[in-house]
Amino acid sequence: MPQPRVARRYRNLLLDNGFTDVTVEVRIGGEGSRTTEARLSRVSPQPPNTDLGAVRGRYPTDNRRRGWAAVILLAAGLPFTAFAVAFWVFLDHVSGKLPSTGADPLWLPSVAVGLGLGMLLMGGWWGVHSFTHRGEFFELHDNGLRHSRGGRTRSVPWAQVRRVTTGSGRNTALTRWAGGTFTCTLHLADGKKLTFTALTEDAVHLARQIRTAVERNP
Repeated sequence: MPQPRVARRYRNLLLDNGFTDVTVEVRIGGEGSRTTEARLSRVSPQPPNTDLGAVRGRYPTDNRRRGWAAVILLAAGLPFTAFAVAFWVFLDHVSGKLPSTGADPLWLPSVAVGLGLGMLLMGGWWGVHSFTHRGEFFELHDNGLRHSRGGRTRSVPWAQVRRVTTGSGRNTALTRWAGGTFTCTLHLADGKKLTFTALTEDAVHLARQIRTAVERNP
């Protein structure tokens, strides 16, 4: 199968329709090259999580989009803010030499400066978010959820999840690209929250599996 993720989605479809213990068997035909053997030798199986039980699915997050959002906003925000500030200084200088019209001549450059600063702030926020969430993925287990990002891992047993809430954003090209069309938040017993968006692969399916598991483990 040229796209391994398709096999995972078939497996998730079977799980959604009542099947249990669905596994995916991989067979490699033909004689493997030395390059293939070298790559396979670097793959070491992860030890099972005895606290959370067997692994039922792994859902990586597309963190690259966060990085691209930061780059785009910062790259556009810097020259735009510089131009807006220069425009504001120019109008402030010449406005005293022109006859008064009753309107504030600086309102337009002030709005432009605010917009530019907003782009810089958003770009910085996306950049920090991208760095702290590098390598993010969610791992679904029988007895809980494992969340890993930025080199840190947290295990959340179902008993610690008080409730699960989901929300949907506007279905536009921008929100789809940024993952804002779907959000799921886990409210934990210690008062903290764990959130993932549509940037996480099969986020809707993951949220459905989490809700079902939490309801079965009150």
